[in-house]
Amino acid sequence: TEVIFVKALESPCTGEVVATFPKNCLTDIGVLDEEGKPKIDIWGITDEGSNVLRALKILKAKGIILGYHNCWNHRLQNAIKDAIKATDGMEETLTIFQKNAAIYSRCKKERAEVRQIAQLHGITVSFPPLPVPTRWFGHLRLAKAFLRSDRIYKIHNLESDKMHTPTAADWKKLRGFVDVLE
Repeated sequence: TEVIFVKALESPCTGEVVATFPKNCLTDIGVLDEEGKPKIDIWGITDEGSNVLRALKILKAKGIILGYHNCWNHRLQNAIKDAIKATDGMEETLTIFQKNAAIYSRCKKERAEVRQIAQLHGITVSFPPLPVPTRWFGHLRLAKAFLRSDRIYKIHNLESDKMHTPTAADWKKLRGFVDVLE
């Protein structure tokens, strides 16, 4: 598997427009012969967008690709996003922790305070990364980082006027979130 080129396509982004781009890329890099037939086996992967599905069907019909598969990571991302929405209060809980991660990301003073509290307790703390919205494991990494040093973050939340203070129920939801995704 190899990513050859990535490009944003102009509107209208129909299946026909989308199909032209990979065909041209494959021609440019010499994967298609003079007649436009592939020299190697080529498969497509789709996020199930209607224009991408249409493009892959066009490419398959023309014999440029053998077929296509649905991206399992995209399906997983959508399933987790739907589960978060369907779980009472989960979006709000994750938003609290995401806001706190953003504060730690940009505020040296807050990070210094957390390090000082951690040092007093003999703990090394790592700060939670900000999640990327299109990667299901981003929220998992954020949650695990908070839970690894939950005692330190709970103390800091009480001492800081900048932080959004999660409730005991929020911490419990965060633990359940990690347990389910692991």
